[in-house]
Amino acid sequence: MELKPSVEAINVTIDNNKIVYVRPNAGFNISLNDIQTTFLWAVNEMKPNKFNAMVVGSQGISFDPDARDYLKSEEFQKHIDNY
Repeated sequence: MELKPSVEAINVTIDNNKIVYVRPNAGFNISLNDIQTTFLWAVNEMKPNKFNAMVVGSQGISFDPDARDYLKSEEFQKHIDNY
């Protein structure tokens, strides 16, 4: 099922296995607001369940420095399990 957060730069799909696929759209400069809005939307959509997320990259995407810093931050990383 395709669900849409309120940003154009990123598409999000949640499948029947509760896996969240995050696909940044080529040609966009991903902003901090894009990242935060998409992440908070997915968390609220999946509450109270935990979920797995897969980021599917493509060429032609860039990230604002603030967005890169946020993705590396302790605040964001506490939600990430590394396998």
